[in-house]
Amino acid sequence: MTRSARKLASTLVVACAITIALQCMAESTPSNVESLIIGANWKEASRAIFLETKSVDRFEWTIPTGQAKAGFLEDALDTIAGMPPNTQPGALLALVVDVPSISPEMKAGLVQRALDAASKISGKYANYLKSGDFTKVALFYSRNGAESETRAVFEEALRAAESGINEEGSGGYRQVTEAMVRESTGNRDWMIALVKQHLQRTEKSAKSAFAYRDLAQVAVRLQRNELAIDLIELGILSANTINQAPMQKLALESLASVAAEAGYTKRLPEKSPYAVAIQEARSGNPQKAYAIVSGLSSNLYVDHALDAFKSVFEDAVRRGDLATALYFAEHPVRKISWVESNFWRQVAEIQVKNGVRKDAAASYHRAVLAISNSPEKIRYFEEVKATVALAESMRQNGLDAEGGKAILDALAMIDLIPERLADDRIKACTLLSEALWRSGMYAEAKQQILRAYRLANSYGGKAGSEKSRLLSGIGRATSTFIPQAGEQWVSNNNQKKSK
Repeated sequence: MTRSARKLASTLVVACAITIALQCMAESTPSNVESLIIGANWKEASRAIFLETKSVDRFEWTIPTGQAKAGFLEDALDTIAGMPPNTQPGALLALVVDVPSISPEMKAGLVQRALDAASKISGKYANYLKSGDFTKVALFYSRNGAESETRAVFEEALRAAESGINEEGSGGYRQVTEAMVRESTGNRDWMIALVKQHLQRTEKSAKSAFAYRDLAQVAVRLQRNELAIDLIELGILSANTINQAPMQKLALESLASVAAEAGYTKRLPEKSPYAVAIQEARSGNPQKAYAIVSGLSSNLYVDHALDAFKSVFEDAVRRGDLATALYFAEHPVRKISWVESNFWRQVAEIQVKNGVRKDAAASYHRAVLAISNSPEKIRYFEEVKATVALAESMRQNGLDAEGGKAILDALAMIDLIPERLADDRIKACTLLSEALWRSGMYAEAKQQILRAYRLANSYGGKAGSEKSRLLSGIGRATSTFIPQAGEQWVSNNNQKKSK
């Protein structure tokens, strides 16, 4: 070997050694995101996590809203641009609804982009998809007082629904009516009347029955009970044409539930036990309501007794009916720790509103015991979630010490979640990190969000979509630290100066 060849070989050996050393260092040092979290660089960490989520599954629906809420609107729009064209209008409209920080002018621009994109939707179910997106645009215009634009786009939505009524897989007008049900302030009487006219021109079916049910719900919300009753009767006529007995029963029961809200009880061919139980509770008979729901059946797929129990309880909470809520909390149909804890927490919240704080403290204590006295040696995400909700409620109602203890109880549960339930552990760490941060336990919050990120990166789920959902949740949680982080830094600096 010549001298120059030996020199070259020596150089290559050194280069290889350096490369191997650098690789080993890379493997032993934290990732970029981990370093950002450790350094409390929350804005940069949040953005990097969302971009990583996008690399796992660019179609994950929660990424754009998470990015926009964190202040990365351009990233959000870039993410939407990479999604399938037919889903882009819905993603743009989600930004408008879910991200309060976007300016009114920007929202108007996003709605126009969504409208343009919706007009270009093509392929299978095109008319069905268009009808929903056009309805959402019309409701935006309605919320903002643009009457002529509202009417023009809403009529376009109905034309799209009508064009696709006989297409395979179409839900008829359900995209329109479901969007109206989800809307809180933009619905107008004339919209209900217009959809009703279109429905009356269509063949009676399960689709029209449920569409009438949706419209009746909207009418009740607008305090137009007479109109709601008219829609319920039309829905019953449609439901009576359904050939499949289970579907017909479901349609009639759902119409009966809306009828109860509208104060209509005549000529109902099918009364849902849920609706009957709610009516008994509203009439001041919680024992009768309980007898109805506790007698219902359950199977591998649906626990009718528990579902009905929850329906009656939730209706009582909405109405502030302490007698019913308390009776049901004292007589659970199923011994499920986190469900019982949530019931007692809500009872306590009603008692706080009623000014009986001593009773509320006792109810909060029973909410704690519902989980702490559980004989289970393992824990689940739902128990962590219920305990965090309980802690937040206690703190909001002046029980700071008790709320702080509940947060620590939740923290102790994470290691009791089985390792095989990796998604539960990740979600629990993510949720708890936010609660810890709000409680001022910043070091513990950082520890949990770092733990969640590391677990998510080693997530062994088969589908990338689940991993992306977990990472997206971590990115969203991390973004909530951004403004508080700045305040904490200023506070720490002021303390140093004062010393």
